[in-house]
Formats: sequence, structure tokens, C-alpha cells
Amino acid sequence: MATEFDRPEETVRSWIARARKAGWLGPSVKGRAGAEPGPLLRDLTPEEFARIFPEGYQAPPESVAELAAGFPAMSPERQRAASVAWFTPERQAESNRQALAWEREQREAEAHGSEAESPEGEQQ
Repeated sequence: MATEFDRPEETVRSWIARARKAGWLGPSVKGRAGAEPGPLLRDLTPEEFARIFPEGYQAPPESVAELAAGFPAMSPERQRAASVAWFTPERQAESNRQALAWEREQREAEAHGSEAESPEGEQQ
């Protein structure tokens, strides 16, 4: 980051420490690069999301499709950050419920399809 932002390493370290203290980044793990998002990044209001990610959205996304539609205007790092910020625990739970319901529907459709395909008159 020091090279990318053309700043001394000590300055970057202080930025990271301030971000952790403010709640934007989670705690560090000794010996590992990177960090989990902090509570402020995970629990953004729609207004905060729009302020932080203006390049991809005119209004905060309300669905996964709207979230993904803004990705072409972002770098991969910004896409990941937007995904983490958008998927609150409530949205993640709802997404999981929808995925499970879709899988259940697919299994039922396959089961009904295989019953319909068995030729009449065959003994089972």
C-alpha cells in the first residue's frame, strides 16, 4: 500500500491502526496478511453504502442482481469490499433461505420429471 499510495510505510501502518480502532477493519492475526471487515463495514446503512461505493451505483443496491450490476465500474478489491458491506447478516440469511428453496424446487422438479418419464405399462 505504501508503494501504491506513494506514502511512507509508517503512515500506512497508522492508517490501518486507525481503521481498526474506528471499527472499519477487524482484528489482525499475527503472521497473516489481510483482515476481516470490522463492524462498521459490515453494518452500513444504505446511505453509507452509497457514499463509500459511488462509482458503481446511483442508488444503493436492493438485490444481489443490482449489487452485481455495479461491479463493472469497480476494481476486484472494491467489488469484494462492496459484497462484504452489502451482505449484512440478515441479507446473508435471506440469500441462504432463497438458495435452499431453489434447490428444494429443483429436486422436486427432477423427481416429478423422472416419474413422468417412466413408460406406462412397465412394472416396477
